[in-house]
Amino acid sequence: MKRTFLFALFFLAVTTTAYCDMDNFKIGYTPKYLALSIDDPDGPADDYSGIQPGGLGLIYNLSREDRVLCDVTRLDFEVDATTTHIANSVKGYLFSTSYQRLYRLNRYIEIWFGAGVLMSKIDFESRYTVTGSGFLDTSYADRTDNSFGACANISNEWALSDTIDLSLDIAYQHIFGDSVSGLSCGVSLYYKFGGR
Repeated sequence: MKRTFLFALFFLAVTTTAYCDMDNFKIGYTPKYLALSIDDPDGPADDYSGIQPGGLGLIYNLSREDRVLCDVTRLDFEVDATTTHIANSVKGYLFSTSYQRLYRLNRYIEIWFGAGVLMSKIDFESRYTVTGSGFLDTSYADRTDNSFGACANISNEWALSDTIDLSLDIAYQHIFGDSVSGLSCGVSLYYKFGGR
């Protein structure tokens, strides 16, 4: 799993450097608050909500009003077992690429609206249910899911300096498979290679 993440970072870095004008490029740290549901093929599982601190964002400006947003989110969380719901230890990554367009709502508010595609690579381990007294009831095999999906997002940014932007990002991600889907909200810091 770590090798997949490192390969993704290397691939993004190489292709971005080779084909993009660095003056239009930003890279950022993107921790998120996630509210996710788990689609388990063997039965219901509890929803998850919490902060996932591992994330990387890449932005390439196509023009003043159009850009491409790439995002990698690391997942590492657990949901508990009940008599009816399956416990899951979830570890993996969400990779998304979106096209965003800038809309000016008024003189002071400018919001980026976007949509795109995503891919998940997630391991689901420690899957089981318990009895009413808390003992192990049914154990399920570990599974790995690699699926594709769609996402929609909204972003707003503020320039903190010539090279640093603060961004508020809200997204909905739906994966077409036995994986995770839901909302994310994050505050990101981006470094602008070209400055203003």
